[in-house]
Amino acid sequence: MAEALPELESREQFLTLLLEQLTEKAPLRSDEATATAMLQRMASILRVTGSYVIMLEGDEEVSVQSRYAWYDTDVAPITFERFSRTDMEALYRGGPLVIDDAEALPPHLEDFAKELTSRGLNAALMQGVFVHDRLRGFVGFNDAAARAWTDEERNLAAQLADSLVWTLDKQAAEQRLVQAEERIRSFIEATPIPVYCWEFDPPIPTDLTTDEQLAALDRGILVECNEAFARAFALGSIDDALGATYARVSQLNPPAF
Repeated sequence: MAEALPELESREQFLTLLLEQLTEKAPLRSDEATATAMLQRMASILRVTGSYVIMLEGDEEVSVQSRYAWYDTDVAPITFERFSRTDMEALYRGGPLVIDDAEALPPHLEDFAKELTSRGLNAALMQGVFVHDRLRGFVGFNDAAARAWTDEERNLAAQLADSLVWTLDKQAAEQRLVQAEERIRSFIEATPIPVYCWEFDPPIPTDLTTDEQLAALDRGILVECNEAFARAFALGSIDDALGATYARVSQLNPPAF
């Protein structure tokens, strides 16, 4: 079921809501009805035929597919038969693609004009979304009638693209962090060397004397360990070991650390 959309009276209000949706949705997808409602609302406020947020899929040397960024993954993608990712990157590399009249495009954009007119469109404003110098998609507006695009509309498309770049880059960084953590955890679990982590709450002050710091170790709580540690200290399973105090474990005469 589509999310309820508030009544909006200006494109500034809509932009605020749209950017919130773009930055909060992960991975930039919602249900199809909500995506459609949001994009239709934008088109209505801008008084254009349509608006869209498209993400590309596919390799550089093949015709790419696309899907609306907020759609669920099972929504059938659209295929751009005439364009490869390389073609599209070349189109957007120099900035936004601004088409006031598809029938008046120069010869080198003839295929693009055919793509537009086949969909009943004659004007388009498209802003590429580049992440680490690779085209990941585009956002834009289109209209059935030939028209001039204003600076305000161009700025709006640029702001949407910038928001997508930030979001996609943030998601990629988070994914890399998750993968790194998984690799480290797998290594720790597999190593025969005891690995552990004690937590002290509150932390041990560094201005205490050596004897006072050593005494404070007793209140440490075991919050992480591997099987090798639990086995070496005869603590049972990892789950059984977690929560043990340093005072207790230090009395178990384990192998030397």
